[in-house]
Amino acid sequence: MIHVIINNTTDDTFWVARELAGRHERNYRDEKMVCDIRVHDVGRLPERKVGALNIGFKLVEDCDYLLGVDGDTVLARDAVANLLAEISSDSRIGGISAIYSIDYAEGRNGGEKFLIAGQRQQFASFNLQNLLRGRNMAVLGGQCSIFSVAALKTVRDAHRQHGPWGSDSEVEDSLLSLQLKRCGFSTKISASARAEVGPMVTLKSLDAQQVKWNYGAIDLMWPGQWGDTSGQPFHPNLRLRWLENWSMLFNLLVRIGFVLLLAASMSIGALLALVTAATAGRDRAQRAHRPFDARPDGEGHRVRAALPARRAVHCGSNSATSSGPGRSSSVVATSTTGAPRPQRREERATTPSSSRSPISR
Repeated sequence: MIHVIINNTTDDTFWVARELAGRHERNYRDEKMVCDIRVHDVGRLPERKVGALNIGFKLVEDCDYLLGVDGDTVLARDAVANLLAEISSDSRIGGISAIYSIDYAEGRNGGEKFLIAGQRQQFASFNLQNLLRGRNMAVLGGQCSIFSVAALKTVRDAHRQHGPWGSDSEVEDSLLSLQLKRCGFSTKISASARAEVGPMVTLKSLDAQQVKWNYGAIDLMWPGQWGDTSGQPFHPNLRLRWLENWSMLFNLLVRIGFVLLLAASMSIGALLALVTAATAGRDRAQRAHRPFDARPDGEGHRVRAALPARRAVHCGSNSATSSGPGRSSSVVATSTTGAPRPQRREERATTPSSSRSPISR
C-alpha cells in the first residue's frame, strides 16, 4: 500500500499523482504482485510536513512497518527490500535510514553542479561517520527511512503526542530519533540501501536548509529555544552535532589567524623578504641541477676542464718519455665554450732520467 500525502502545495502535484492512483498488478516469476496507490490532498496544514507525516501514520497503524519517502527522492531498485530485511531482523530497531547521495545529473550548469558537489561531500561525510560508529544513526532522515510501527506507537504514547512526529522542533527527524533512543529503541543506517535525494540548486535554498538544520540542532541541545522541548546537550545522538560545530569554529579561527599573520608580515616587510629568499633558493636549486655544459662561464666549467687537462698532461708526459730525450710536450685544454685555453708548457730535460710526470710535481 502506497499513500501519497499532498499538503501546502499550489501546483498540479495532486493531478499528476492522481493519474497513478489505483490498483497495480504485475506477474514476476510466477508470482502475482499487487500494489494499491492512494492519493490524499489534505490542503494547508499549519504543521506542514509534521502534520502530513502524522496523517500518513494514522493510515497505516495496522501495518508492521512504515516507509517514509520524500517526493523528490529516488530509491535504488533493491532499497525497499534491503531496508525491510534489516529492520525485520531485530525487534530492537526502531528505524533505519538509507544511505543518501545526490545525482550530478540534477545540475543543469556549472554553478548548480558546484553546489551539488558540496552537498554530496556533506552527505558522504555524514554517512561515513555513522557507518563507522557501529551503524548507529544520529538522525533518521525523512528522505528515506523505514520505521517500526510498534516503536512509533510507543513514542506517541510515551510523550502524549497526537502522532509520532512532534511539532516542538524545527527538525522533526532529529526529535523523533532522540525520542526513539529515549524509549529504548536503536536507530541505524542501512548497510546497502541507497537513495538519491533532491538537491538544493540555489544559494538561497541551500542557505535556508542549512539554517534550518543548525537551528533545529541548537534547539535540541538547549531547552526552551523553540517550543517546550527538553534540551539534551550530551545525548549520544547530539555528539556528532557538537563535533560539527567545533570543527566549523576551528576552521574559522584558522582562517582568521592566517589573515592576521599575513597582515602582520606585510606590515614589517617579512613577506617580501620571504618571497625573495624563496626565489633565490629556487634559482640555486635550478643551477645545482643544471648540466655543466649549460652553466655560464665562471661557475663549473673550470673544474670540468681541469680534469681532462690533467689526464692530457699525464698522457703527454708518457709520450715525452717514450719519444726520447730532447722532446718537449705541450698540452692544450679546451673549455666548455669551445675556445682553446693554453696550459703551461713543460720543458723536459735532455736525459731520460730527469723526466718526471707533471702530476708528481
